[in-house]
Amino acid sequence: MPGWAARFISDAGPIEFILKGMGDGLLTGALSFLFWLTYVVSIALFAKGFASYLLPLLQIQPSSLTESIAEAGVVLAFLALGLLGSSAVGKAELVIVIIKLSILALFVVLGIWSIKPYLVTPSFTLSALTGSLNAIAIFFLSTVGLPNAALSNGNCCY
Repeated sequence: MPGWAARFISDAGPIEFILKGMGDGLLTGALSFLFWLTYVVSIALFAKGFASYLLPLLQIQPSSLTESIAEAGVVLAFLALGLLGSSAVGKAELVIVIIKLSILALFVVLGIWSIKPYLVTPSFTLSALTGSLNAIAIFFLSTVGLPNAALSNGNCCY
């Protein structure tokens, strides 16, 4: 499987695979647009979520104006980071990942004693299925940037 990626060396990511496999047509264009739209929606959701945690942390009363300013600030901060180049993005990503892993480790250590096994049993009700589908959608949106991370260093790996 690793050889597949070496055949289509491009920064276009998944769209390059679709382009090579299906040709340059309406369907490829539509899928490219949907992929781009997914990025826009995920960035908006990230900014919205980040702002909703940032304002209380800074003890700022949430309002429509303060939330909009925080959301725009988050997007502009990451835009500025992106303009600094892939080296700066890579260094920032390393720091962000270390912080996230530290927080997750803290949650595991502090939460291990509160596990209730009866709450972990599977449930196949409509409500449980809806919750699972919501979780899958959120997981997809949270990992949509991974192909960019893999492609951010250029064509050096193959």
